[in-house]
Amino acid sequence: MTVSKKDDFYGSVNDEWIEQAVIRDDSPRAGGFTDLSFDIEEELLSDTKDFANGTKPTPTYLQNFVDLFKQSMDEEARSKSLKDIQAGLDSINELKDWQDFENFATHLFYSNFASGLPFSISEDWLDTSKWMFTFDGLSLILPDKTYYDDPSSQQLLDIWKDQTVKLLSQLSYSEQEVQTIVDDALTFDKNLSQYVLSSEEMAEYFKLYHPVAFDEFAADFKTFDLKKIAVQVLDGTTPDKVVYFDNRFYENLNNVYQADNFVQYKNWLIAQSASLIGLTSEENREIAGTFGRTLSGQPSSANQDLWAFREADNKFGFLIGEYYRLQHFSPEAKANVEQMIQKMIAVFRERLEKNDWLSEATITEAIKKLDAIVYKIGYPDQIPARYLSYKVDLNESLFENLSAIDTAEKRFYFGRYLKPTDRSEWSMSADTVNAYYNPSS
Repeated sequence: MTVSKKDDFYGSVNDEWIEQAVIRDDSPRAGGFTDLSFDIEEELLSDTKDFANGTKPTPTYLQNFVDLFKQSMDEEARSKSLKDIQAGLDSINELKDWQDFENFATHLFYSNFASGLPFSISEDWLDTSKWMFTFDGLSLILPDKTYYDDPSSQQLLDIWKDQTVKLLSQLSYSEQEVQTIVDDALTFDKNLSQYVLSSEEMAEYFKLYHPVAFDEFAADFKTFDLKKIAVQVLDGTTPDKVVYFDNRFYENLNNVYQADNFVQYKNWLIAQSASLIGLTSEENREIAGTFGRTLSGQPSSANQDLWAFREADNKFGFLIGEYYRLQHFSPEAKANVEQMIQKMIAVFRERLEKNDWLSEATITEAIKKLDAIVYKIGYPDQIPARYLSYKVDLNESLFENLSAIDTAEKRFYFGRYLKPTDRSEWSMSADTVNAYYNPSS
């Protein structure tokens, strides 16, 4: 079918590709980057399976990656996770009031369970040599607050409810307890939707930076001691300031964490953590992915082999990335590309220096910015040391291993507060098909 450029320019350019393109059932998209990513995944998955079954010797640095893959394929290791998840949710369920929550909050924050505490660390937008301590809004069940004004979104909430009921029913809760947990979670979530920014509002980045001195942080919030928890999250360090992004959420803390809605909040945490039960078996993984697949229009989930590979890649991506680059990207090839970039920068500099329509001050600042560029080609010069220190204990459940790694990783990130940022740090591993520009580093 030929599409007129006049009627549909996009369609006219892409109609031939669209007619031939096939979107895999386990993916919400297709395209050049996606297809290349799948090819690399299939290659690395094949090698990972060979490492796991002993057909190929496992490189020493990849052992924990392979062990996590094996655990993700092991039904016994997965089923053992159910007991650990039950114990974690019981700890939340046993909280009686906001004082209990305050005492338990830091432990919960560093766990894999929902905590309802949107603290984070990122480069300070006004001085990217430093890390800032931030406070964001809470995430809703639906993708955006605008969904809650659309009556048809009830269908999505019904799917989420059905999924969550099925998952929580795997635990020791009675049918009535499960129903109460889910109903309370939906009630809390509906109230929360009034007090967060929409995605459109969050896209106006220049409006999001709200620094406040720590002494003034949450000064009017009385439900529990948020400042005490913030200091505990930072391992005893008192921040000089907190930057909050979602001003609507920040200004309505007392309406979100209400003195009399603790049980609803607690049950919201439990319901938001229910997807962890998907780790415990293939059947539960299918159930736990129902809501997400509905949102993305994805007919099916990835097969177990691919899911297990992605679990390992999610925790040890820089390790499998190192393996990939050793197979495909030599130091000589990397140096060749870097030389190309140096030549392009030199040409750009020359054009700036010879420019006759910019002011001298503007040219000086442009060259200063050009000189500040840190380019990252192919792969990092070395594997981040912490990924070599994380261990997989084959005697523990899959959930316990994932939790231990996630906790260590989160503590690493928050431990960087007050330290200088590292501009050499990479955000993607060598096997990732993508490119990025980070203006804050």
